[in-house]
Amino acid sequence: MRRTSHLQLTLYGANRQASVSSSDFSPKAIEALVDRGMKIVDIAAEDPYVGLPDSTDYATEIVDLDLDHPWSLSIQDATDVARRAEDEALSTSPYVLQTEGATLSSHRLRQCLATSDGFLQTQASTSHFISCTPIAIKDGCKEIDRWWSVMVHPEDLMSPQDIGRIAADRAVSRLGARKISTRSCPVLFEPLAAAALVRDFVAATTARPLYTNASYLAGALDSQCFAPHVSVTDDPFVRRGQGSRSYDDIGIALRRRSIVENGFLRGYFLGLYGARRLGLPVSEHGSGPTNLTVSSALTRDEDDFDRMLWHLGTGLVVSGLTGQGVNLMTGDFSRAAHGFWVENGVIQYPVAGITVASNLQRMFKALQAIGRDTLTQQGVTTGSWLVDDMRIGGV
Repeated sequence: MRRTSHLQLTLYGANRQASVSSSDFSPKAIEALVDRGMKIVDIAAEDPYVGLPDSTDYATEIVDLDLDHPWSLSIQDATDVARRAEDEALSTSPYVLQTEGATLSSHRLRQCLATSDGFLQTQASTSHFISCTPIAIKDGCKEIDRWWSVMVHPEDLMSPQDIGRIAADRAVSRLGARKISTRSCPVLFEPLAAAALVRDFVAATTARPLYTNASYLAGALDSQCFAPHVSVTDDPFVRRGQGSRSYDDIGIALRRRSIVENGFLRGYFLGLYGARRLGLPVSEHGSGPTNLTVSSALTRDEDDFDRMLWHLGTGLVVSGLTGQGVNLMTGDFSRAAHGFWVENGVIQYPVAGITVASNLQRMFKALQAIGRDTLTQQGVTTGSWLVDDMRIGGV
């Protein structure tokens, strides 16, 4: 077990700001930290947008979100849990002969936030993680995949055996991957890949790209950014949610928000500084995201992954995206991908060595359906996404 402590001090003066930090909590070190911070404030550039929040913006109701659940594990216990994931992966298929390992980590964070105008709150939260990364080998070809589970409470984690099995199945399913010819076709993004698209959307709705006009969504509030059946909500009050909290890093109250409503953009993720730069109320465009959920008014109970394959018909399933290929200013999108080729709603063979390309504005507005095969990972909950037409770069 490793414990660390950290003190961060942010100082404001005459439209100037400085942040300094230390891991030494002795009175002498703290005195030196304050002195260093004040010297930096004196030489910092003036910025009319820095400063503490208005008193009305601070959180006054702190909700118990059930976020603090330490996991009492010895090193041996933790090793045994990780080994169960790895053993399951190795026993799932004769093609899985080795792994890159299995991992278990457990963290507890306790924070105290105090401001000079009277805000004072402490909070504690935990995060527990299990992963497994098997290697499938056949005819001299290797494929690696991974699965994991992250939860606030250890009892909510997926079992290590399920993690190992899913990771192994994903690796084996990639064996024998082919390239396909360059073409345009509909694309079905599995939930894990769809969540990556959600994060691209979030990146375009955060403060710096917006106030520097480096986002295609700058000035786009209340305009259509998704298909009319799509909504995106952000809820900081989900019990045991991975992103749940009552206030942001400077004490401003968070609230449930509709980021996209029936296809129309209703909110940004700005925080105090970004909201001031853009002249928008921080109460409506606060920090985040916390716990995002993407939903569609068209989703039906029967829209599991097999049904989404039927909706796809003939086209590409994207299981994973790699690389950085998004231009936030224009929305242009091009990333390496792997997945499966599908004909008449049936998976035919795995595909790799391709790129998928389009434009985020067009993709989001051309979103045909969202499955009920929902997955929650890294604070994003979504099902699979069916996009009607994308350019596939192959051979």
